Amino acid sequence: MSEPSRSRPDDASAMRVDGLASAELSRRLSEIARRVDTMRDELIAVGLVVDASTGQGAPSEAFRPGARRAEQGCLRGVESVSKALAVIADNAAAGARQVVDADRELDTQFRTSGHSAGVDGRTP
Repeated sequence: MSEPSRSRPDDASAMRVDGLASAELSRRLSEIARRVDTMRDELIAVGLVVDASTGQGAPSEAFRPGARRAEQGCLRGVESVSKALAVIADNAAAGARQVVDADRELDTQFRTSGHSAGVDGRTP
């Protein structure tokens, strides 16, 4: 008894849907990464404003280390998010490539198995 074969149009449709989903995910992650980079730039600008506005004397010197620690903590968080997003985006791109490769492989297998139109004598 032969195992039931999946229909080729369904396979192709699923692959296209998977490919579109991967492409959309990659696009959205790239946009988030761009926004995170913008946030990092803004945090650096805030640090420069804090440095410029604290003035001189004991009160400003007491404030400055805490402000720098907060800025550095925020920057580390933004960098971590940026790195994580880069990894996720790379994985999404790799997934999209795998979908395309699998689709090509399925197409090749389908064509070489004699299921192309007219070969089996039943399809036009």
